[in-house]
Amino acid sequence: GLQSRGRRFDSDSRLQLIAFLARTVGGWPPRQLTNRRNSRHAWNDMLRIRLLSVAIAAMSIAAIVMTAIAIPASSLAAQPPARADRGKLGVGRECPWGERKSGEACVKVRVPSNAHLNQFGNDFRCNGGYKRRGSACTPVSIPSNARLTIDGTDWECNRGFRRSGSGCVSIRLRENSSVNALGNDWQCDRGFRRSGSGCVAIRVPANARLNVLGNDFECNPGYRRIGLRCEAGY
Repeated sequence: GLQSRGRRFDSDSRLQLIAFLARTVGGWPPRQLTNRRNSRHAWNDMLRIRLLSVAIAAMSIAAIVMTAIAIPASSLAAQPPARADRGKLGVGRECPWGERKSGEACVKVRVPSNAHLNQFGNDFRCNGGYKRRGSACTPVSIPSNARLTIDGTDWECNRGFRRSGSGCVSIRLRENSSVNALGNDWQCDRGFRRSGSGCVAIRVPANARLNVLGNDFECNPGYRRIGLRCEAGY
């Protein structure tokens, strides 16, 4: 009936599909097999052909994968180590801690008295209060009204003094002036501006005010600057 025809149709469709796959992968002629649709032996033959084809394809893929894995593994094994021992250096190598490059070799860093290895380990750095001179560290000579810099390798003048030669001289303040934020020069007070060696008062015109720095004027909103005055409009 209808059910038996459906089973036969399903069996025929599967047999045709397997025959197509066998023709594509294995190369066997499917014509004899498709003519034996009702034969149980034909179905078994096609199943064996399909399994054999899948096995051959799997073995081929496995061989390709193993070859791809083996190539980078062998190349990695041939690479030189990341760090170099004493002797000749190669491309991309670096010297161990406490040594430095000298041409194509690594040589030991000579650390003089009052010094230590730097943060990279490839050179020396003088201790605080000492300054590098060639391959040695000599004491920093601090003049009057001076102190060591933050890194301890030089000196700087105290606030209110400026550097002059090998010493510090006092900053001479002008009228309406004070020491600047860095403490190494003078600046005019708010409402005054620097002119030559002194400070002159800032003339603020109508419709204006001192700017944020206090060293010039700026026009109020709605006014624009024209020379030394502020006029309405833009």
